[in-house]
Amino acid sequence: TYTQGSLTINQAPLTITISKTYDGAATFTNANTYTISGTRYNSDANPTIASGTLTVTSPNYASAGYTTDNFGISSNTFVLSNTNYSVTVVGAIVNATINKADLAISAVTDTKPYDGTTASAVTPTYTGLVTRDSGKLTALAQVFNSENVNGTNGSILSVSAYTLDPSVSGNYTVGTATALGTINK
Repeated sequence: TYTQGSLTINQAPLTITISKTYDGAATFTNANTYTISGTRYNSDANPTIASGTLTVTSPNYASAGYTTDNFGISSNTFVLSNTNYSVTVVGAIVNATINKADLAISAVTDTKPYDGTTASAVTPTYTGLVTRDSGKLTALAQVFNSENVNGTNGSILSVSAYTLDPSVSGNYTVGTATALGTINK
C-alpha cells in the first residue's frame, strides 16, 4: 500500500581542507587557500565557498591543524556555491591549517670610525611581524663581523640578537639577512 508523505533530501557532506599563513586571527574565509573534495552526483562541478566563515579555537600555528576530529573547530558557517552540498552537515570533514608566517630580520648598513670593537649602534629592521604581535619582538641588535678597517662597504653586519616573545614565537619562521658596512680609519 502507498502512504502519502514527504521526503527530505539532505545536503551531501563534503570535505574541505583550508589553510592560511598566520595572521593573528582565528577566522578563515573563501579568500584563503582551500580544496573541496568528496562524492559529487549528477556530474556536478566541484563547488566553491560562496559565503560564511570558519573559526578555529586558536589563531596560532598548530602542527596538527584543526579538524572536526580533534574538536579544534569552534564555528563553521560556510555556504557552498551548489547548495546540494555542504561542509557543515553531519559527515562533513573540515581540516584547517594555520601555517607559520615568515619573519625577516635584516641588518642595516652602518658606518663608524675604527674603535677596536664589532659593535654597531644601528638597530636591525624587520618585516612580517603581524600587527597583533607588535611589541613582541625586542632586543634587536647587530654587529660587524670584524672590528678591522676593510674599506667602504667592505665589512659585513649580521643580526646578533633579538627576542621574540615565547607566546608568539611558534607562529613564525625567522630568517636573518646581512648588510654591508664601513669601518673607517
